[in-house]
Amino acid sequence: MQRLALFDLDNTLINLDEAFQAWAGEFADQYGLGCEAVDWLIAWDRAGYPHREVFFGRVRDHFTLPDPVEELWSRYRGRMPHLVRCRPEVMDGLSRLRTSGWKVAIVTNGTADNQLGKIQRTGRNGITVDVRGRSRPYRGSDGQGVRVLGRAGQKGRHRGTPETALSFCPDNLRIRLTRLRGRRAGQGWWCPVVTLRGVDRMETREVECFVAVAEELHFGRAAERLGIAQPPLSRTIGRLERRLGVRLFERTSRRVDLTDAGGVFLAECRRVLDAMDTAVRRTRRTAQQQRLVVTTRPGTGPGLLAEVVRAYERLPGAVPVEVIFTHDQLGVLRSGAADVGLMCGRDDLGGMMSVDVAEESAVVLLPPDHRLAGRSAVALAELTREDAYRDSVPPYPLDQIVDLVSFGRLIVVVGASVTNRIGDSVVAVPVSDVPATRLMLAWPDGGQNTARPLFVRTAKAVAAGRATLDRAS
Repeated sequence: MQRLALFDLDNTLINLDEAFQAWAGEFADQYGLGCEAVDWLIAWDRAGYPHREVFFGRVRDHFTLPDPVEELWSRYRGRMPHLVRCRPEVMDGLSRLRTSGWKVAIVTNGTADNQLGKIQRTGRNGITVDVRGRSRPYRGSDGQGVRVLGRAGQKGRHRGTPETALSFCPDNLRIRLTRLRGRRAGQGWWCPVVTLRGVDRMETREVECFVAVAEELHFGRAAERLGIAQPPLSRTIGRLERRLGVRLFERTSRRVDLTDAGGVFLAECRRVLDAMDTAVRRTRRTAQQQRLVVTTRPGTGPGLLAEVVRAYERLPGAVPVEVIFTHDQLGVLRSGAADVGLMCGRDDLGGMMSVDVAEESAVVLLPPDHRLAGRSAVALAELTREDAYRDSVPPYPLDQIVDLVSFGRLIVVVGASVTNRIGDSVVAVPVSDVPATRLMLAWPDGGQNTARPLFVRTAKAVAAGRATLDRAS
């Protein structure tokens, strides 16, 4: 049976009172009001829980402030999400609920951007699935930790205010906010009704439309990029904002800007589109004649890789091997353009699966007439004093690196295996105080190429045989 934990946000999951006290201190310092003003602001905030327009009207009059009410309120809305925090015990409790199989959802009220900023502090970066009403939450509780949403039209200090009731539901659930009528006309409550069903999925085209507008920041250029007219693009973005319940763009007659929520959504949409492209690419490759694509950086273990490929292709069940030379090995592995990469142990693998296959000592490439070229070994400190020294290998093909060294324009430390490919135009001298570099094979976790395990076993066997020969010699 599906279990749902439904929480209010303010002063339940986040400590809004503590955040207000911090804001009041900053506000008093900004206007030079003193400690008494902080106490007055806190007291007035709690005396009847007034709407912020009323609150800042009273604050402006009481302290004779020059700024208009709208500006005071706008600065408050922008600052508060940065002051709220979720206590560690609350975060731990939410984690334990999810670990135990509970779905966690949040129902709150307020302007969408403001509440979304607060909700991110809980680690529940959910999706707004419904937006209704113009009422504030009633201060009572139902005794189970779920606040009752505001009673619209109620007189007194809990009367309705022009804010929006929101529900954030990140776990493929739907919360519909339903108006419950009171006995008299105009009275009623907004209450959460939970439906355990999936939220409507977005179409890929909607995501592409949003990304185009977000990157162009111009509806006309985005429509031209997508090959459609501008009116249907505007309607698509409007529908998307209504479904999410947040404003993704700030529009004026002169410009279009992303909101904070829009920036978060853009990053997620880019990841979704990249993942779809990767899925299509891997699927098509699987349907084609099977092959194994290996990526390596120019100059990384060239002798070893060539020997591994020759040994692998002689084995029963081997498939054709294609080698891609690139400095963006992680990029081609993640995109699905390659199945396995031969990489240096100092590379950041970014969560890839890997296995060590060999170690490679360090040598420095020097012009033949360089003063250090005749040495049996050099120290790194001697190299760093050279004007042409670079502490990393530039992203060029190996023959271009060799040319730069021979012209005296580059001095660089590389793996010893490149000595088989550099010819007589440069000299390789061992570097005594640079530790050996581990060579490893890396691949994406969950990659489905069935030829990869045999290739990895072959690489380890070839590397072990080379090491035995080296020790014997």
